[in-house]
Formats: sequence, structure tokens, C-alpha cells
Amino acid sequence: SLCEENSSEPLLTIDFHSSSIPGTSIAAYTQRFKLRGSFSGETLLVSLIMLLKYSFTISHPVTYYNVHRLMITSAMLSAKMREDRFFDNRYYSFLGGIKLSEMNKLELRFCSVLGWDLWIDDEDYETLARLMRRLVKELAEVEVSSNNDCVGEDVSAQNEVALPEFGARFWAEHLRPWKCGLESNLARRAQRMEQSDRIFLNRIRERSRQFYLRRATGL
Repeated sequence: SLCEENSSEPLLTIDFHSSSIPGTSIAAYTQRFKLRGSFSGETLLVSLIMLLKYSFTISHPVTYYNVHRLMITSAMLSAKMREDRFFDNRYYSFLGGIKLSEMNKLELRFCSVLGWDLWIDDEDYETLARLMRRLVKELAEVEVSSNNDCVGEDVSAQNEVALPEFGARFWAEHLRPWKCGLESNLARRAQRMEQSDRIFLNRIRERSRQFYLRRATGL
């Protein structure tokens, strides 16, 4: 749903954008992470927050052109921050289907854009975790309901209709409001950090001024 909302975005020539939409679907890409990446549930949730934080900081939405590279980079960084054991960049480049040199470049780009501020708010994480638990529960209920309604009919065909409708509704009612709240929190944090930087710089300037005056006056 996030990429669908930004499907009309133009192709931009920045590091995370592919020249064309990758052939691997987001669902298949996520499944590859699950099977081969050894990511914990916590790490995957943190990686989603990191991805959205990058998108907010650089003021460019997540699209079908950049989501794959953003996913592997944010997942790799989250694993390095959260997991006791993690793979090296060579393996993550294999997992993401990109060259090692590009993986290294994307990692540096991601961290540089965030100013190496890889902090995640506990409340944002806990709220997302609750929503994911609710999503899994309600998704199972939708599948059971679809199966019960399809006695003697094509269950898979019914699910192909019901599940996307449920996903779009859950995104609109729960995940999009959470994303808006996350962006508000990120904006407030950026303002606080900017104020702190100004205070710090003013202190440095004042110390430099005092040092210069002492040198100049001989006091």
C-alpha cells in the first residue's frame, strides 16, 4: 500500500533507485529475507522504522523503484544494531541481489543521510509491534472466513480478492495513521537535535571568543 500510494512518483537518479521496477515482487523479496536472512521479528520491525525514517529525512517517498534497495539496507543496519550475531556485507549483498560495492555504498549513504542517528523511539516500535500482532490475528480471521464462504468453490480465488481488500483497509485505518505519527515524532526530534546543535556550537564559539580575548589582551 505504501508503494501504491507513490506509484506516480517520477524516477529519480539517486543511489537507491533502480532504472526500472525490479522483477522480484516485494512479497517474494520479503520471503527471501525470512528464509535466508535469519532476521528476528524485532529486527524486521526496526528495519521498517529505519526505512521510513530515511524516507522522511531525505523527503522522498518509498516507491516500487527504490523499495528493494531500501529494504535490504535498512534490514542489514537493523541486524547490526539489534542482533548478537549477523552476516557480513558480502552475504547481505547476495541476499539483496546487488553487488558488494553497491551494498557498501548504500550502507554509507543511508547512515550519512540520517547523520548516523540510528536511534529508534521505543513508543514507535511498541505501537508498530501491537499493530503487527493485530494484523496477523485479523488476517487469519479473514482467511478462515473466506474458506468458510467458499465451500465447493475456488478458495484461492476468493482469497486473492479478500486479502488485498483487507490489507488496503488495514493500511488506511491503522498503519497510515501510525506512519503519520512516526513522522511527527521524527520532526520533533530533528528540531530538538537542531536546537541542541545550536547550543553546542554557541558554547564552542563563546569559548573560542574568550580564548581569543585572553590571548589578545594578555590576561
